[in-house]
Amino acid sequence: PVIGVTVTPKTSSAVAGTAGNRQLTATVAPQNATNKTVTYSIAPVTSGLTVSSSGNITWTDTVPAGKYTTTIKTEDGSHTDTHVLTLTEP
Repeated sequence: PVIGVTVTPKTSSAVAGTAGNRQLTATVAPQNATNKTVTYSIAPVTSGLTVSSSGNITWTDTVPAGKYTTTIKTEDGSHTDTHVLTLTEP
């Protein structure tokens, strides 16, 4: 069974008003786990801000400054880790 998940990077920052993206990498433990499926969700829900099923966070130039938390959850065991994206005022 899965015993945990770790996401890298844990935090990232960018300037609001400029579109961008960040790729997250989830590592499921143990390495030989049979079910390494993870899901990504981001909060708060914001127009123009999305996270793909492969962990790529993208945002448009309309996303306001603030902190946005992506939660990574394993299908097996519901283990979680988080990444915080901080968009700063231009």
